[in-house]
Amino acid sequence: MSKRKPYRGPKYQPGIVGAGLVLNRINHRGEDNAALRDDQQVDLGAGYRLALLNLTHGTASRESWECVVCALNIALTLAESVFQHQHEDDIVKALDGAFRANIRFRATGNFRLDGTALNDVKFALEVHAEQLKLAHRKEILAAMATVQERIKAGHVYTSEVQK
Repeated sequence: MSKRKPYRGPKYQPGIVGAGLVLNRINHRGEDNAALRDDQQVDLGAGYRLALLNLTHGTASRESWECVVCALNIALTLAESVFQHQHEDDIVKALDGAFRANIRFRATGNFRLDGTALNDVKFALEVHAEQLKLAHRKEILAAMATVQERIKAGHVYTSEVQK
C-alpha cells in the first residue's frame, strides 16, 4: 500500500502591484472623508520615489518615467481641485522638465532628468506627498479618475517634437 502525500494547499501566486491594487488598498468604504493612513501614503509614495531614483541614476525605463509623470499629474489635479491652485506653477515646471527628459530619450535612448528638471520634480513630489497627507480619500480617488479621463480624452501634454 502506497503512502499518500499530505495536502499542501494551493500554490502561492504573488499579485502584481499596479494602479488597481493601490486603488483597492485606498478605497475603504465609509472612510472616504478621512485622510490616508500612513501605510497608504507609503504605498503611493514608494513607487514614484523608486522611479525618481531610477531617473536620477540613469537606469530608468519608460515605466519609471510614466510613474513619475502620473504622480505629477495627480498632484496637478489635486492642486487644481482641492488646494486652490497652490504650487500649480511648480508642478507644471516639473512636468515640463519630465517631458524634456522624454524628448532627450528620443534622441539618446536614455531617460535622464537635467539639473533644473530634477530639482523641480523633487520639489513637486514633496508637494504631492504633503497633498496626500492632507487630502481625503475621495479627493485623491477623484483626482486619479480625472487624470484617467484626461488621458482618454486626449488632453495630454504634447511638445513640438511629438507633433
